[in-house]
Amino acid sequence: MRKHSWLRGARARVHSSGTQLGLETLEKRHLLSVTTAVTSGEWDNPAVWSAGVPDETLRAVIPASRIVGLTGDDHVAKE
Repeated sequence: MRKHSWLRGARARVHSSGTQLGLETLEKRHLLSVTTAVTSGEWDNPAVWSAGVPDETLRAVIPASRIVGLTGDDHVAKE
């Protein structure tokens, strides 16, 4: 299963009187908070993961057929 990110585009909001109220900025949206090891390699290598290196917002899934190396002590995942 792949995680999909959606970006909400920047657009001006205009009040009914025609006055511009503000500008929305790009905002990254995560529909699924899972990243899966698609190959063996080091934890901090983005090419190892389906949806980027795990962090406090992403659940890390490592299938039994993969080996993910941990060097150091700064590896974080949602679970």
